[in-house]
Amino acid sequence: MRSDPNPNTEQGYGSQVSNKTNLYISRAGDDRWSCDQAKPCKTISRAVTLASSGDHIHLDGTNTEKDPYACTSANTSHHPGVYINKSLSLIGFGPMPPQIRCSEGTNLTFDGSDNAQQMEVTLSGLLLKESFVYFQDSSAEIDGCEFEGSNKVCSS
Repeated sequence: MRSDPNPNTEQGYGSQVSNKTNLYISRAGDDRWSCDQAKPCKTISRAVTLASSGDHIHLDGTNTEKDPYACTSANTSHHPGVYINKSLSLIGFGPMPPQIRCSEGTNLTFDGSDNAQQMEVTLSGLLLKESFVYFQDSSAEIDGCEFEGSNKVCSS
């Protein structure tokens, strides 16, 4: 029996099907770093920029009750906030659920309208406070998430 040294590789019948990358962000991270577990990025938008479709972004919940992740991006010309147009998983870990807070005028947007295949989004173990989360042409799986003061979660 052969074991796969990379637990993130899914094996098909005799060939490799896909290779998912795990990216990490932490409030103690730095966006100049590689977003790996040893050198996490600081922002959601940086990890999204580095991610490919199907990747997993792990958000560290440490100290996010005082310094939550924001929905900001360097490129706000067309989409205010964090704009995601590829299949991704945002997964919380750490001593507390990671908090995300989108300030007024910014959103967490998942938009699959330009994708030939169904865009799949997973949100797991997150706390979204006073945040607008928007899904368009996306399949969303939400597991163990809390929405506080986030009365604007919508889909089209």
